[in-house]
Amino acid sequence: MKSKLFCTLLAAGLMISTTVPAFAMFPAQPFSDVEEDDWYHDAVTFVYQKGIASGTATGEGKALFQPESSVSRAMFVTMLGRVAEKMGIEMTDAENFSDVSDDDYFRSYVSWAAAEGITSGYSPSVFAPDDTVTREQAAAMAAAFAGAVIRPLPDADQAAGFVDSADTSGWASDAVERCAAAGILKGYGDGTFRPQAEMSRAEAALMIGNLCTACGIELSDNDMNAVAAASVPAAERTEPSEQEQTDDRAVKMKDAEIDWVPDTPCVFPVSGEGE
Repeated sequence: MKSKLFCTLLAAGLMISTTVPAFAMFPAQPFSDVEEDDWYHDAVTFVYQKGIASGTATGEGKALFQPESSVSRAMFVTMLGRVAEKMGIEMTDAENFSDVSDDDYFRSYVSWAAAEGITSGYSPSVFAPDDTVTREQAAAMAAAFAGAVIRPLPDADQAAGFVDSADTSGWASDAVERCAAAGILKGYGDGTFRPQAEMSRAEAALMIGNLCTACGIELSDNDMNAVAAASVPAAERTEPSEQEQTDDRAVKMKDAEIDWVPDTPCVFPVSGEGE
């Protein structure tokens, strides 16, 4: 059963009540390739904290997020599916595409996304899970996600004005404009959107965070001890001290008190996207 939530934008002059992500309270993310002054730091912390995406452990005792690496179509759909799961939506397990096997980790997410019209694949039988998702494909999926599980994104009052808008495929044009108007995505410093370009993991994290914020989706935090354990090699793991556990409880109590209506849209910083 679909979970219908209230989705609108303060920028459009409508009211929205949401819990603002308190990034300052988040436990430090474990990725050695994500620095505090990186434009994608908060977005990566968000998807890690919420269990939407994790990194990989290297043989050198380090956890990496690989922010500049590209995102596959399967992984982006999985990220959307994990958001939906956090909202209480059950995934499906229907057989849709011949190139998605029973033991693929993304099978239920791709099946659910296809059933909801979030993705249709390249054909009724081909999803191409390992292909890199392009920026226009990601925009189309994000807009379709909002329409399927919440409500459609509002029409854009004016064109985003990307200088390369003519390069956007016709089927993705409306989604790109809606996502841009909603603050879910933004172009590059030179005024381009680069619709055919591959989306990086950092950009995907930012887009998922902005999608949640724009649509008022509140996600519960994962058990950070379990998340950290999954991201850090066993040899590097340590149990939290009694003081750290006390501090963690205090943070959770303080975080639970934050519930207010902001005067301006709460959107992840997008000015650095792609730079």
